[in-house]
Amino acid sequence: MLDGKVFDSAVVIGQTRPTATMTSMHSDGPRPTKPVDVAVALATALDADDFDSLLAMFDDEVVYRIADDEHHGPEAVVASYCAGSTLARRIFEQVEYSHEIIGLVADRTIRIDFADKLHANGEQLDHHSIQDIEVGEDGRIVSVTDRPVEGQQERVDAFMDRHGLTRHD
Repeated sequence: MLDGKVFDSAVVIGQTRPTATMTSMHSDGPRPTKPVDVAVALATALDADDFDSLLAMFDDEVVYRIADDEHHGPEAVVASYCAGSTLARRIFEQVEYSHEIIGLVADRTIRIDFADKLHANGEQLDHHSIQDIEVGEDGRIVSVTDRPVEGQQERVDAFMDRHGLTRHD
């Protein structure tokens, strides 16, 4: 929620990858500089698996901190997001991505709640992850920090076990 408003979006990822265009974030178009606008653009691109648009959103020195790992540079960050989505689409029958902008948590840092609806054998699991997105003065993302939500990974693991799903071929 930001200034009394909740910004959200939902995209269903099925067998085909949707193509969203975000010309405002490409290097040849105007770039938003307000942290909330950048966060909305990032989350919307992630919801749509629009990885091509993501590269231009990140500073050359961006750092993505997730679990005990760090990814440095736009290509590594986008590759990490792409790998996560590809894995989810391989494991589950259907994945629905959405997000909610929680709000400003520091001067130029926005918190986003990413919600994934994971489907298997007629059952749905709602999974949440929180990320803090720090935006530089030029409108490029300088850091992304994943904030694990207690119990979420355990819920996914139990769901996968219940349905005989694995992360590996």
